Amino acid sequence: MGERDRTQGGHMRFKLTGAVLATAVALGGGLVAAPSASAATVRDCKYTTSEPTLRYGATGSAVQQLQCELNYSLNWENFPAMDEDGIWGDITQSRVVKFQSCAGLSVDGAVGPKTWAKLDYWAANADWLPCNP
Repeated sequence: MGERDRTQGGHMRFKLTGAVLATAVALGGGLVAAPSASAATVRDCKYTTSEPTLRYGATGSAVQQLQCELNYSLNWENFPAMDEDGIWGDITQSRVVKFQSCAGLSVDGAVGPKTWAKLDYWAANADWLPCNP
């Protein structure tokens, strides 16, 4: 069984260990391709696996995915969970800029491949990205 990770607002995340994955593959009886570092690896962020370039004003399931991954990446004590409403407004914008700054990325306020990759990592990680408000 996987290890339970933090909960917040009904969200629960599981971290699967190598042994669990190996057992699942063995029981499945077939070959399974290893998942790429994508939104699909974030257990409770299941709005979409699409990772298009996003900017302020964007809407839809990719923005919900972004908001969910930001909620898991940034410490809830410093950054309370935001609504995953699929509308990129001022709060989402400020969280993207803060995340980019803390993750050592270029701070351009847009979410492209480099920002998605860091988000995917930190949202699936057992720890939060070290970041202060």
